[in-house]
Amino acid sequence: GAYIKASDDAEAADAGGEPFSASRAADAFNNSFITAFAGVTAKVGELKTSKYKVITACAYATNSWENYNGGHFTRGIVNGAVLSAGRMPADANRNSVVTQQEAYVSARNYCDTINNASYTIPSWDLKVQVYPANSTFSFFQR
Repeated sequence: GAYIKASDDAEAADAGGEPFSASRAADAFNNSFITAFAGVTAKVGELKTSKYKVITACAYATNSWENYNGGHFTRGIVNGAVLSAGRMPADANRNSVVTQQEAYVSARNYCDTINNASYTIPSWDLKVQVYPANSTFSFFQR
């Protein structure tokens, strides 16, 4: 099995569960997050690869945003998975599966569109992040 971490606000807690400090460097945060989710290296069995899949609404020291319809990140994921004309819009290769990478692209594109159209959201906020990159892990299946 896999462990999925989807977060609509990356500032809630770091990998150790402690609140973020404004003075913590972005590199330190990124390294601790990746280290926590990189998994254990083993030669045999199901620990051969990391079980952790992470997708978050924003990067270190930035904010996610929402309106009366909920979080923009969540809306980007949901819009990509809801059937439209018989298929899921995020399913780029039309194989009836939305992978983590496809969900990431859907959420990122939606959030970028919202961010670019907004006068109130700072340009550095609402930047969707994913780990590992280009994952073929199945998020949704039709």
